[in-house]
Amino acid sequence: MENYKEKYGNTKELTLPSGPKVVIREQNGDDDDLISNVSLAENGVAFNMFIASITIYTDWTKSPMTMEDVMNLKLRDKYFILMSSRVFSVGEILKFKYDWKDGRPPVHYEDDLRQYLWDYSKPFPGEREPSYFKYRIRPYPQGEATTRELTLSSQKIVRYKYINGYGEKYLLALGNDRLTVNAELKARELELQHDGKWVRVENFKAFTSRDMQELRYDVTINDERFDGLTDLINPSSGDAITIPLIGIQDFFFPRGI
Repeated sequence: MENYKEKYGNTKELTLPSGPKVVIREQNGDDDDLISNVSLAENGVAFNMFIASITIYTDWTKSPMTMEDVMNLKLRDKYFILMSSRVFSVGEILKFKYDWKDGRPPVHYEDDLRQYLWDYSKPFPGEREPSYFKYRIRPYPQGEATTRELTLSSQKIVRYKYINGYGEKYLLALGNDRLTVNAELKARELELQHDGKWVRVENFKAFTSRDMQELRYDVTINDERFDGLTDLINPSSGDAITIPLIGIQDFFFPRGI
């Protein structure tokens, strides 16, 4: 790869959870303006435009990333770039406040974002290993594959797409009031093989409860989404809550609390 410093300033090479490499540049003031655009924030467009802006090389195109490239990224790859960019450009420590709405002042917290990332050239730690962290971005067992085919114990042959920006857009458009347990499978464009042809699954009447269990388990193992979660504990009451880090204002724009 060429030396990008003269054109882009500081850059960093990343190996994505699915295996290929990309190069990102350091975030600048124009990127701050983009990522804070309220009109683009609701459906995730701001994040996608930001990633396209900072990713100056990809292994598979040998060129900067386009919006179409971003939409086709598998989601753990996408959020690995986003999290890595924050660490590279702003710093690894996220300091923020959370208001428990219990009549007390907001509580100060901090998180080391490096624990969400991993060097995927090394074996990924299991639950019993000291370096294990439950919210870390996991690698894709099937590498760069974009679809997954499997035969259920009922002998049904199915396949789904690894969830990408289009699947994420589908889920965001549903909203919480229409988000069901099967929406995750529809977002992955699940198909069933019938008479040698692939048929898009529009409803799940043909699937038994065991079929559905096997499907969801396979998605969990091979294509679980990354939500960037952190656990908070109220020091006064002991109450606990889990929140997404990327939704915190200080993730992109630290206020130096």
